[in-house]
Formats: sequence, C-alpha cells, structure tokens
Amino acid sequence: MLKLKEVGQCFYPNTIEEAAKLLKESGEDTRIVGGGLHLTAFPNPAIKTLIFLNNLKLNYIKEIDGKISIGATTTISELANSAEMNGYLKGNVKKLLQSAKIESGKKVKDLTEEEVSRLQKVVEANFKIEGDLRKEIQENIKRLKQIGCYRGKRHVANLPVRGQRTRSNARTKRGKRVTIGALKKEELAKKTKAVAAKVPAQKI
Repeated sequence: MLKLKEVGQCFYPNTIEEAAKLLKESGEDTRIVGGGLHLTAFPNPAIKTLIFLNNLKLNYIKEIDGKISIGATTTISELANSAEMNGYLKGNVKKLLQSAKIESGKKVKDLTEEEVSRLQKVVEANFKIEGDLRKEIQENIKRLKQIGCYRGKRHVANLPVRGQRTRSNARTKRGKRVTIGALKKEELAKKTKAVAAKVPAQKI
C-alpha cells in the first residue's frame, strides 16, 4: 500500500479544468485519487504526486438521456441508497416486460410456457448471459492481471478483490484448507497402511 508520507505533493483542485491542467503538467509519477481505496492500487514508490478529486463535487448519480451517470467520487453507500438507481432498474424491468407483452403484476408461477419463451428471447436479445457473460468476465479478469493493478494481483493470488476479510474465512475463493506439517489421523493411518503393504513380511 502506498503511504501518504512517501508522496511528495498532494493537490486538491477546485475545478475539473484545474485537475486536468495539473495532470498534464505532472509526469508519469502522478495519480488521480477518487477515494481512499485507490491508494491500495499504488504499491509503486515512484509515485510522488497525488491529485485528489474531493473538492470537485463528483459524488452524483443522475439520469441523462435514459442512462445513469455516476460521478468519480460517489461512494458505495450513496449508490446503494440512490433513488435514481432504484428507479432506473425498475424502469428497465418494466420495459423488459412490455417488450415480452407480459403483465407487470403477474407472478412467476402463473406464467405460461409461451410467456416464458417470449421473456427468454427478449433477455437473450438485450443482455449478455451464460457463455457470453462468462467469456466477458474472464476477459476482464485477464485484463486486470495483465495491467498489474491491485485487483489483478488479488486475482493472481486467488484472493477476494473487494476488501473482504481473509484471515478466518473466504474459503470459497481460497479453496479447501491445506494443513502444512501435520496430518489428520485418517490420512496418517492410510499412509502408514500403504507403507506397511509395500514392506514384505519377515520370516520368524
């Protein structure tokens, strides 16, 4: 993790134009910071200048031409509690049902086979699913590994990438626990039995 005491300069521009000018005038040892978590992605001690976006008021969530625009400094809690996001998602569901010609108040258990088929065709036409979605996710992970960012390094180490605790859990991602330097009783008994079977019996 990059420590602030290792950074030579920190700038807090008040306008986007000022931030762009600072970034242009600075060298390759400069990074833009939208939040505290960004610092974990900068292990390189060559980074000497940070440009913070806190004063630019970019923590917004708004709908523009039917699309959601999210500011660079928007927090996860703001995103989760956003009325615009909830409304946008509900609006997409309504459009999906209208395209499939299905009543919005109808329950899943009451859908006919024909309605399920229509809904499936609409979803396949408008969203990436199954194989295509898996392929896109794998390509994204491969890209993160190639550029050597923090999340990419966590993927390489087979560790969670979103700040989860890893000391006493995360077994789904890390896999089955491996005991080093010790064997369970059952494994020790099997190993002893296998060794004994290979040794020929001595005549008395």
